[in-house]
Amino acid sequence: MELNLKEEEKSYVKITYSSDHFIVNIGKKNSISREYYSVRDMMKEFQENDIDSADFDDEAHRRFKKEINDNPYY
Repeated sequence: MELNLKEEEKSYVKITYSSDHFIVNIGKKNSISREYYSVRDMMKEFQENDIDSADFDDEAHRRFKKEINDNPYY
């Protein structure tokens, strides 16, 4: 989904993991919150919105790496 993000929003992306899904907060002020149940969906939307980087908390990073390693065709 195209989110029409400003450059300053794209530069502030934080990812956490909660029980069974990733929670992504985009932008520092009036942030947009998105939930993803798979890395594939999250990466697809990041690509559609030209999001090149994000900060992960430890659990989100661990889950992200595990899903990528388990599914090398991402």
